[in-house]
Amino acid sequence: MQESEKAINKLGGKRIYVETSGKEQYISTRKFYLKCDYKEEAVLKDFYAPDDAKYLYLKVLD
Repeated sequence: MQESEKAINKLGGKRIYVETSGKEQYISTRKFYLKCDYKEEAVLKDFYAPDDAKYLYLKVLD
C-alpha cells in the first residue's frame, strides 16, 4: 500500500479513493484500510445487491 501511495504522490495525485463490499467476509479489508489511515467517506447501501453496501474510503496525501 505504501509503495502505491508513493507512486500516486510522485505522479501528483493528492487523493486516493478505495472501495470494498459491506459483506461480512470483507470486514478484514475494511479494517485494513482504516489501519492504513484511510477514512470512511461514504457507505452506499444496497449498492452491489440487497444487504451489500459499497464502502468508500479516502486518504489525502501530503
